[in-house]
Amino acid sequence: MAGNYNVKEELDKITAGLSGLTRVLDGEAWNLSPEIQSRLSRFSEAVLEQNLTMNLTAITDGDEFLIKHLQDSLSLLEIAEKYGLDQVGEDRSLRFLDIGSGPGFPGLPLAIMRPDWEIVLLDSLKKRVDFLNRVIEDLGLKNVKAIHSRAEDLGRQKNYREAFDLVTARAVASLPVLLELTLPLVKINGSFLAMKGSDDEVKEAAKACQILGGFYGGGVDLALPDDMGQ
Repeated sequence: MAGNYNVKEELDKITAGLSGLTRVLDGEAWNLSPEIQSRLSRFSEAVLEQNLTMNLTAITDGDEFLIKHLQDSLSLLEIAEKYGLDQVGEDRSLRFLDIGSGPGFPGLPLAIMRPDWEIVLLDSLKKRVDFLNRVIEDLGLKNVKAIHSRAEDLGRQKNYREAFDLVTARAVASLPVLLELTLPLVKINGSFLAMKGSDDEVKEAAKACQILGGFYGGGVDLALPDDMGQ
């Protein structure tokens, strides 16, 4: 729980900011459709409401929530589209795995933005998974599901091993450890996108990636607006 706050007041800030939300890479407007704005707003409301009784996020100020959760999540979509990581052919959907999804970032905003993707949200805490599945049902999303498991356990299951085109994790472990957990889940020619990393950590991860049979494709520096992170 993150203390007391007025959900409506903070949600009003988020809702007001969605119409002018910009891309992190080039500063261009997302121009989100009314339907997408509505779903992102309803999702944000669900997180803020549930956070009053369950520890989901320490970020409860609406302006910070908009940037550090929603805009940051969508930056992953920017990278996927810019570098062609979202291209998997016309005969199937891209499969995306969000490890340690917590309250649903970045996976749920991506599911709202890209209904053509098949998305799995993975979390080790069942009550968070139950919350995510309730939100998914309430929003009427058909392309996403939440699973209660750990990455190391999921990687041993036939249906999920080497099953995902894109895998991401925000900050659940150090990069070298994350690679050991995530690479078994990535398809051949798929990608793991780590939303973290100091220079030293990246150097260590590049070596570990090669040892584990992967290829380090480089990093992208992203700076959120108003000095809210990178």
